[in-house]
Amino acid sequence: MTVPTNAPRVTRRWLGDLVVVLIGLGVVNVAVAFWLDGWASTALLLGAAIGAVVAARWRGYTPRELALAPADAGAGFRLGGGLALVIAAGVTVVAAVPWTQGLFDDDRFDDLTFGEVLYEVLVRIPFVTALGEELLFRSVLLAVLLAATTPVRAVVVQSLAFGLWHLATTIGDLDGNETTADLSVWESALSVTGVVVVTGLAGAAFAWTRLRSRSIVAPWLVHTAFNASAFAAGAVLAA
Repeated sequence: MTVPTNAPRVTRRWLGDLVVVLIGLGVVNVAVAFWLDGWASTALLLGAAIGAVVAARWRGYTPRELALAPADAGAGFRLGGGLALVIAAGVTVVAAVPWTQGLFDDDRFDDLTFGEVLYEVLVRIPFVTALGEELLFRSVLLAVLLAATTPVRAVVVQSLAFGLWHLATTIGDLDGNETTADLSVWESALSVTGVVVVTGLAGAAFAWTRLRSRSIVAPWLVHTAFNASAFAAGAVLAA
């Protein structure tokens, strides 16, 4: 896949754009993981995502470069929708098999009401987590990287950033979960490393769907399908 070279932008403080984006991601990540929760966390993540898109447009990135061109949305829906169905079916199978049901064990599901589960699956996961992260990583960060390097290198860098984005939240989740709170230092480190690697690989897969369809819709649907189906499976098994 070829991406048009944008030589003027490369010479126009491209490195500065990248540094600002990465610092912004770090600040938002730490705030969401350790300082804020509830509506404050939601507002910050969505505000940062929208603000990043607005800033990128101000810097001269086009809707197509940001994977936000309306003309490409149809391709995004076709690719993302098809993959989303496959992912949801796969998670359902894994959750139904006794040997793999343990993957969904999490004591945080125990006290959730039906309404809270619906909110998570239908609102927070698709329109806060998935949409916010896709705008930050597969729209803005990937567009900045693609402006100055090859698609492969751009995908590798944003995948690494996406994996590290989950570092702080994973540490917090391990400490706050009764199932994992008693893990040894090495077991915790291995768990955290595993999450970073898996989410990094997921970031690469999301980026592929974005490049393939040229639309942020595709990775948004795939991201939503994976997170929402896994959450729903955990909630059902805990009921």
